[in-house]
Amino acid sequence: MKGKTLRVIELEKKIEEKEHMLDVYAVFKDLKYGNVYTIYKDNNDITSDVLHYASSHFKQSTLVVLDVKEKGKVEELVKELVWNILNNVNSNDFEMLDLKDIDRVEIIGSNTLKVKDEVLSTLKKLCIPKVKQTNDEQKAKSSAWILALGFTIAIGIASYFVITHKEEFKPETFNLICTKEYEDDELNAKVDYNDTLIFNTNYELVERNIIMLYTFNSTDSYNEYKRLGLYYKINPVSSSSKMEYIDDDINNIFTIKESVTTEKEYFEATEYSEVVDRMNFNNYKCVVSE
Repeated sequence: MKGKTLRVIELEKKIEEKEHMLDVYAVFKDLKYGNVYTIYKDNNDITSDVLHYASSHFKQSTLVVLDVKEKGKVEELVKELVWNILNNVNSNDFEMLDLKDIDRVEIIGSNTLKVKDEVLSTLKKLCIPKVKQTNDEQKAKSSAWILALGFTIAIGIASYFVITHKEEFKPETFNLICTKEYEDDELNAKVDYNDTLIFNTNYELVERNIIMLYTFNSTDSYNEYKRLGLYYKINPVSSSSKMEYIDDDINNIFTIKESVTTEKEYFEATEYSEVVDRMNFNNYKCVVSE
């Protein structure tokens, strides 16, 4: 197959720990309508079960990808093409385009399709040829092997320790931290909202820890808020939530803390992508933290 690993052109330059790369499995033309599409995996994706597909065109040595207009129709084409590749079936409906003169890609937009991890690994194996090593690379590899040999015993001992204590090292959860700030004119206070959502390795929500911090602009507003018990108007996420109320009379700050698990009586989204979509829809800024 005529796939290739391509470097992404960053339109907004950012300092990153690694290059942004795409495993482009195929750029193909739908012979019935003449449209060109690309399927690929993005190494910046958090999960390894997302297949991207996009409308495409070439700009000199650059592949440009963008959102498709008819998502439903194109998604069916993509599924058909992937099935053909995985089952070694040739089709007269598609033409595979050569990427030999293409060395980078520009992302304007894309669409995504959830697939199994093994589908992506098989696509890479079938579509992207392995890079042949030069003599210098082979010599460097040999030198590295000889150097590594000197550390074999130490590494072996360390590996044995890690294997026998693997449960101590395996990360069982990761956090999605979502924040939002806004002014509540009715309460005459600034609200800082911090929601730490904890997911397991299956990307299922297991716990949430929410902190709502109200900084009042005046002592009168703060005292009225406490006197009227307005903090009880904040509905818990679940009836099993544990609530904590903290008042700071010196700085006119009132804090509400809520801890909740999803084991029972939890009716909001728990699947990672659905949770992210919900938080983005409500204008939260979210980052992933180990």
